Amino acid sequence: MKIKKLVALALAGTMVFSMAACEGKKDDKKGSTNSKTKNTVEDATDNASKMEADGESIDRILAKFEEFTKEQDNNYSYGMEMSMKMESEGIEVSMEMDSTSSAYDGVVYSKSNTKSEALGETEEIIEEVYTITKEDGTVVTAMKTAEDDEWYVETEDAEEMEDMEEPNFDIEAIKDATTIEKKGDNYYLTMEISASDMGLDEDELMLGLSEFDVAVVVVYNEKQDEITEVEFKMDLDAINEMMAAFGDVNIEEFTMKMVDIKKNDKPIEIPAEIELD
Repeated sequence: MKIKKLVALALAGTMVFSMAACEGKKDDKKGSTNSKTKNTVEDATDNASKMEADGESIDRILAKFEEFTKEQDNNYSYGMEMSMKMESEGIEVSMEMDSTSSAYDGVVYSKSNTKSEALGETEEIIEEVYTITKEDGTVVTAMKTAEDDEWYVETEDAEEMEDMEEPNFDIEAIKDATTIEKKGDNYYLTMEISASDMGLDEDELMLGLSEFDVAVVVVYNEKQDEITEVEFKMDLDAINEMMAAFGDVNIEEFTMKMVDIKKNDKPIEIPAEIELD
């Protein structure tokens, strides 16, 4: 399961934005005793039925989520929305990133637009990235910005990619820390996941995250029988404590969502300028 990858992306977003900022400078009780007793028994029965139904729904949705996280780089498309507001040494900085990503048969194409504003100045970066996994396991990454005339291409061989493989996430551990809510056709699954459970605190860039928790909210549409959104909710106090290592930075707002998630059945065309051999 690539939950670690998704959460790491959210954490990395806060770190990248922050470093850029540094560089840029009562219940109603009525009725008789008998009716209360009856209601208590009925409520207990109803609650037990609801818990059982919720458990079945959680299992079904987690299975769908696992399918998405395993296959998102193979046959899914989605949008990514990230925004942050922070203050660094008296300077207010805001950043927003919108991107779209499509994947098919080992080829992933994404295009992002990142805007930042500080001291009345606005900067915009538009970037395109292709990630191509070849039959031998080698991964080719090609990227360029709107200002570039040529693609920057980097290749990682199969052995390097094997070393980067993520361990399977314990689905039962996720289930134990999951709540569910239904609104209309949508189910909202909220998972509380710790950084240490995913091994993120062992990463040199993520030091001090052993007690850090991330709330991952998965939206499942009953009619479509698919995951449609994934939202990451961060503990800003914990983030700011972590960011203290980078200087005087205070993150006031942070949001990150994967939206409009759909299965993709269209091959990704690779520009002829990107040489794969």
